[in-house]
Amino acid sequence: MLRVFALFYVVCVVVSKNAEDDMYIGLDKYQENYDLPKLPYKYDALEPWIDALTVKTHHSVIMARYANKLNEVLKEWRESKEEEKLSKTSLLNIFANIESVPEKWRTNLENYGGGYLSHIFYFAVLNSNPSGEEKELPDSLKKIFKRSFHNFTQFKDWVERDACKHFGAGHIWLIRVPRGNYLTIYATVEEVTPLNNEYQPLFALDLWEHAYFIKHQNNRKKYVENWWKVVDWKKVDRLFKWWKQFDPKHDEL
Repeated sequence: MLRVFALFYVVCVVVSKNAEDDMYIGLDKYQENYDLPKLPYKYDALEPWIDALTVKTHHSVIMARYANKLNEVLKEWRESKEEEKLSKTSLLNIFANIESVPEKWRTNLENYGGGYLSHIFYFAVLNSNPSGEEKELPDSLKKIFKRSFHNFTQFKDWVERDACKHFGAGHIWLIRVPRGNYLTIYATVEEVTPLNNEYQPLFALDLWEHAYFIKHQNNRKKYVENWWKVVDWKKVDRLFKWWKQFDPKHDEL
């Protein structure tokens, strides 16, 4: 009995720790302020593929600025009482209804809120992998990847092609389309997100130069090749399962 309890305790601790590490937890809830979430790893954890100075600057300076500006915009909008009901909902719901945000705040919300969200979906699925060992997809993702992309090599080629030909700043997203329960690749410019199309991000490959310039200069191709080495597919799978909980529930016939 003691062994069973001990095992149950270990499992609960692991699950709890995973939940703490998931930076996107709470995005579906109303928050007065959206704080800068802690990274679930140290700034040097992604070495040698992404350098510590880049990660530190990217998180503690650039993402922090997005968080601060997002909160300023939300505060001003909420105090105005315009579209008050929408302003008091979650950030995910606001972006799903972005066209209903009063024009005075919409652009800044798209820019700063979009930047905040894209950084969450960038950092949340990365993890240490100093040896560069290739990680397999969890079994729970293999079926939907095969149905969506035929094979993993084709998927990677598609991402790399789109990333290298992408003009200027932006992101390449892996998204889930909930209505058809399939995955696809989605390219956006600057801080535009796919959330206003009801798509569900599983990662955001950041193509702004601040994500790679210190180590890779203007060699975006090398940055993308190295970025794959720190994508943690177990974290992608957790995010996939987190999104699925918001699917509409259908009553049994």
